Amino acid sequence: MAFDSDFEQRMSSALEEYRRSDSEMRMNAPGSEPAPRPEDNPRQTSEKKEAVDGSVEITFDPEGNTAN
Repeated sequence: MAFDSDFEQRMSSALEEYRRSDSEMRMNAPGSEPAPRPEDNPRQTSEKKEAVDGSVEITFDPEGNTAN
């Protein structure tokens, strides 16, 4: 079996292509987008926070749901 002088270059190219496609696949995967920043959300709600006993904070939204 003769030594292939281009073997190292072909393997390097194949590995680089694999890494590139794997990276693209991860970037396009569902849920891969970062969470939206608060300043990107144009909808502002008037949330009222009330401290209870100085140690627990309860947040009420305008619809009346409680979120902790």
